[in-house]
Amino acid sequence: MITPLRRFLVAHAPWREAPGSRPACPPCVVGVHPWWMPEPALSVFVRATLPLGATTPAFVEPTPLSVGEAPDRPDDFIPLRPALDLVLTGLVDMAGVPQGGVFVRRAAISIGEAREELLIASGAPGRVPLAPPYTRWLDGSEARLGPRPLTSAVPADGIHPDGFDFDAYQIGADRLQFDGMPAGEPLVLQGFFAEGDRVETLLPDLAPRLLVDLAEPGLEPRDVVLRLDTAHVDCDRRVVDLTWRGLLALEGEVRAATDRLIVGWVRPTEWDDSRVASHWRDILRELPRGRFFWATEQGDVARGVAPPDLTEEEALMARYQSWDQVAGPLATLPLERRARIAAELAEQREPREGVLLRHGLDEHGWSLEERATLDELSAPAATPAEARAQQAYAEAYREAQASLATPVEDSITVQQLARLIALAEDGRHEPALRELGLGLGALLRLEQRFRREADASPDAARALDAALEAAREEAASSPRPEVSEVPS
Repeated sequence: MITPLRRFLVAHAPWREAPGSRPACPPCVVGVHPWWMPEPALSVFVRATLPLGATTPAFVEPTPLSVGEAPDRPDDFIPLRPALDLVLTGLVDMAGVPQGGVFVRRAAISIGEAREELLIASGAPGRVPLAPPYTRWLDGSEARLGPRPLTSAVPADGIHPDGFDFDAYQIGADRLQFDGMPAGEPLVLQGFFAEGDRVETLLPDLAPRLLVDLAEPGLEPRDVVLRLDTAHVDCDRRVVDLTWRGLLALEGEVRAATDRLIVGWVRPTEWDDSRVASHWRDILRELPRGRFFWATEQGDVARGVAPPDLTEEEALMARYQSWDQVAGPLATLPLERRARIAAELAEQREPREGVLLRHGLDEHGWSLEERATLDELSAPAATPAEARAQQAYAEAYREAQASLATPVEDSITVQQLARLIALAEDGRHEPALRELGLGLGALLRLEQRFRREADASPDAARALDAALEAAREEAASSPRPEVSEVPS
């Protein structure tokens, strides 16, 4: 029997674009590539996709990972690329008036301050690929814009000797290799879609970062920088695929050495290496709202299948593991709405699941809102803002509770209330409430109403005390329900 390999669990933490915004996981795909240098190593890479021409860097559904050499797709399953490769693929529609019998177009590629110009030429109108002999730099040399084949220096067995030159994994033209892509800067393509047409794509100022939980107890998690090393412009699909990659050396077999891979999102310009633990604390607090899945591996892509889904038990364990954080997640609902939901649940008029569903929540989502609320309200009111939050929640809860009152409550007598209180003191009030068509919140409202009346009138106070005494005597003399013993 062949034992299946242990896969790499990914915990994808949500990102808050701004304080108070709702956290969300940017669309991406996460891949892994174990290799040796010659000690065991693991490369982790994240693919995100931008629409070409986007004026705001909003990611869309990511392009699937690819493996092997192809003229239109870079090989994703490699250890690293020391420099950023920019590659362009697709077809260009050559039309217009020919110059000397040749259709010629001048095109340009700009990233930040870097700019490269080229000529696209064809002997006949129609669509031509962005590849020689149709593309040349202005000096007349061939302009290879697509991914070039890897050199023969790349080891077939994945074991890299000491001193190996990782430039062997570069696939872009020398003119289209960069030390890095300026975050928040535009990528400008001119002349690729129509003569003189200018398409500007704003590159994101957001990047993924990796935290690796190691399997051996006592070892600190490893913070790993993911560096943008591949930008693929697909002119046919009008998208830009961005791939960030990071690597770490491990002791022993990499699958056994890693527990989980946590992917978070940061603005690199705001990252302070002296505050790594603080940055990750902010990322990890939202992890319970994240996504949990197996990383994509080379074999998955080669077979044309997606990684398997986590089993129900695996997903539950991954979710539980995400709760073990110093700081809990921040609330996504306004304080007043959380108070309303809590009041409705306290009524117990309808199934708990139905209440949460009406508010667009499940049990897990509500547990996160509850934890956030407890964190907000249990902290000492050290500032006026914290004190106001506690007071606001109490007032919102009271208002929500009052708004849930029903006409049945107006007909309840002092004797009925006294009986409910006496039964509640003994934990036997729920059947009596159901007989009257009331929820638990109604008992609290009724008690508050009759107490107010007792405070305002001596006669009402005497009536309430007498009713309570009689109800307690009756409750004490009535038989208690038997509790069946569970066999050992």
